[in-house]
Amino acid sequence: MPPRLLCAAALAAALGCAKQGRPTGGPVDETAPAVVAHQPAADATGVDPRRRVTIDFSEAMDRERTVEAVFLAPQVDFRPRWRGRRLEITVPSGLAEERTYVVTIGTGARDLRGNRLEQSFQLAFATGGRLDAGSLSGHLLSADLEPRRGAFVWAYDLARFDGRTGVDPPSYVTQSGSDGGFRFDRLAAGRYRTIAFVDGNRNQRPDPEEPLGLPHGDIAASTDGEADAGVLVLAPRRPGNRVQRISAVDRRRILLAFERGVEAADLLVEVDTLPVEEIYSLPTDSRRVHVVTAEQEPGRSYRVSVLLAGHNVEVPREPVRGTDREDRRPPEVVEPGPGGLAAEADSLVLTFSEAMDPSAVPGGEDWAARDSTSPPPAGLWRWSDPLSLAFVPEPPLEPGSHRLEVRLDGLRDRAGNAPQDSTAVFDFELLAASDRATVEGKAAWAAAKGPVRVRLHQPGGPALTAAADSAGLFAFPGVAPGRYRLSAFADRDGDGEHGLGRLDPYTPAEPVALGGEVIVERGQSLRVRVPEVPAP
Repeated sequence: MPPRLLCAAALAAALGCAKQGRPTGGPVDETAPAVVAHQPAADATGVDPRRRVTIDFSEAMDRERTVEAVFLAPQVDFRPRWRGRRLEITVPSGLAEERTYVVTIGTGARDLRGNRLEQSFQLAFATGGRLDAGSLSGHLLSADLEPRRGAFVWAYDLARFDGRTGVDPPSYVTQSGSDGGFRFDRLAAGRYRTIAFVDGNRNQRPDPEEPLGLPHGDIAASTDGEADAGVLVLAPRRPGNRVQRISAVDRRRILLAFERGVEAADLLVEVDTLPVEEIYSLPTDSRRVHVVTAEQEPGRSYRVSVLLAGHNVEVPREPVRGTDREDRRPPEVVEPGPGGLAAEADSLVLTFSEAMDPSAVPGGEDWAARDSTSPPPAGLWRWSDPLSLAFVPEPPLEPGSHRLEVRLDGLRDRAGNAPQDSTAVFDFELLAASDRATVEGKAAWAAAKGPVRVRLHQPGGPALTAAADSAGLFAFPGVAPGRYRLSAFADRDGDGEHGLGRLDPYTPAEPVALGGEVIVERGQSLRVRVPEVPAP
């Protein structure tokens, strides 16, 4: 029986040794639990293979969740047993002679208030006279490059593994900490392959619907050094995309709720007997798409088929039912831009919450007076897409502070509803050329094996992208002041996107590196450093 299944089978008995319940009354406990004692001692050698391992916690623990976060490596069947705050781990078959073992308590372990361990705890000991001294560490990030806590990390010792990555059990298991970091200690010298996953269903295995992170290559660990596994980006690995829900918003709009964000331009949607007039993604959530159709027949069932970039998309089996509901909700302006400090203002854009009637645009008389001496800006309004109304100033706006107010009285959505607000305001400072910054640096990686693309982005905003030249040099000219994140990836396949790899057949991800936070000031010429990706 696999180790985790044997552990699960013993779990009921382990939990039955004493009752536990959530504490009541008193101040709320927000303190993370900790391991306060253990046997054998850390880095002990000559440990009896039949000896029981004990872990003492600082407070009463959620026993089920804590046992789920216990890993013994190399993997072996073990039985857990609780005695108050002490967890006892017994290996019925005994440990192997002359081996180094590592007990890991992952960050999934938590107390009765739900407070988790801040970082994984590890205890190493040896049944022989010496300890393996190699280590392997790295970081996990979510798809938006935020640290990912509590994800599972597997490590395969390739000297003892020739099976299927992500299917066969690994040699070592741990979980990422609050900063996304993970670490394996006391490894034998050799080559290792790491994978990571978010265990949403708590079966301790990577399933197709769960985010997966793959490395850019296998990493060599030495007998006494620290190997760097680099950055693993966790992202959904289900092939393609799917529509999770379909519903009629009103008599002329059908909502498609996708699993992941999509570009409306990549979609082809057909609805039984109803001509499709328009398709657009909602500006606040690209997973939600509105399909504008001819008027629906109330109560009638309509089958919907979807192609995304020419490929069929899975949709719910149940048809959508037509409605006679009227659209009475006024549209809103969700993104007037630019805002704040702007490096350029070639156009001013109003983004609406739904598709608008393109037959109307504001006129010059719709600009509200800024002051008694400043005339309204001259230029041309035009609809760039169903939701976006752009004003191109002619001549271009001068650098400086701008607060421009435009009346929206003549605009309507497709149902004839006037905007919720009668005016919209553009409030920004257009930077002079001397106030714009330049960010430059070097990203030359021996492990790249392809062009390196560098990204500079603000949370929630679009990323600036620059390609490094053959010497690894890159530059971002004309950058507005602010706080940015710097990242880079090796575009091995040349598609301009960070390739995340695959499990079957196993294909490594494209290398990625984080340069951390970059603070850009006015007029600055800033050199930044992109860390080198460890060579596989």
